[in-house]
Amino acid sequence: MSRIDSYDALIYVLENTKWKTMKIEKENVEMKRTPSKQQYEEALEVIKKYEDRQSDLARLNKELGHLLGNNFNQIKFEVNKSKKEITFTGVTKEGKLKLGKSTARSGDKFEEVIGKLIAVKAVLGMDIKDVEKYIESDNLDTGWGVITAGSINNITLSHI
Repeated sequence: MSRIDSYDALIYVLENTKWKTMKIEKENVEMKRTPSKQQYEEALEVIKKYEDRQSDLARLNKELGHLLGNNFNQIKFEVNKSKKEITFTGVTKEGKLKLGKSTARSGDKFEEVIGKLIAVKAVLGMDIKDVEKYIESDNLDTGWGVITAGSINNITLSHI
C-alpha cells in the first residue's frame, strides 16, 4: 500500500467515524426529553422498591453472618443457580457436622442469601417463616423448600 492509499483509507475511516458519531449524537438529542410527572413518579417508586429490597437482603445477609459466626467453626456452601439450590455443610463449635439443602420452587426468584439463610436456619432447627416473607414469586404457593436438613452427631472433624 502506498502512502497515498494509506492516507485515503485513513480519511475514509475518519469521515465514516465522524458521520456515525454525529448520527449517535443526533439520536441522543432526540431522546433527551423531560419525563412527564407520571413517569417521574413511577421511576421514584421503582427506585424505592429497589432500595427497600437491597436493604432487606443486606439485613438477611447480616443475620446469616451472625448465625454462622455464633454457631460454626467451618462452613461451606455449594450454590447451583441453574437448579436454584443451596447446599450447606458446617461444623459446629461442638464438632457436629450439619448438612442442609434448600431449593427455590419453580417461579421463585433465586436469591442466594435467602437460600443460604434458609439452609442454615433449617439445620439449626430454627423457624424459617420469617425468611420466607422475603421470597419474590410468581406463584401463589410461594416459598423455598427445605429438602434435607440434619446433623451427624457422632462424627468429629479435625483440621488436617
